[in-house]
Amino acid sequence: EEQSPVVDFPKDLLQRISLFLNLDEVGTFLCAHLAMRDMGDETLFQILCQRTYLVQSKRKTLSPTKWGGWRSMLLRRPRVRTNGMYCLKNTRVKAV
Repeated sequence: EEQSPVVDFPKDLLQRISLFLNLDEVGTFLCAHLAMRDMGDETLFQILCQRTYLVQSKRKTLSPTKWGGWRSMLLRRPRVRTNGMYCLKNTRVKAV
């Protein structure tokens, strides 16, 4: 079975490539490539958190210690999804 040439890329190059991907693509990239699975360095997750949550936050500050680190914050903290559609269903009407 032939391996992808991406497997032979240096770790820092893979990190730089992943910075150009959106959050869902990074998740797929990390799951799909064995070389990326051991990329547990927090700087990638810090950059992804800053790119995702600072846009959605009023205070423009992040506290990774509250979530147990940057990786945990990215996995556990709720965020607005930007790759789909949100539907709002009204169940009652208020008279004006």
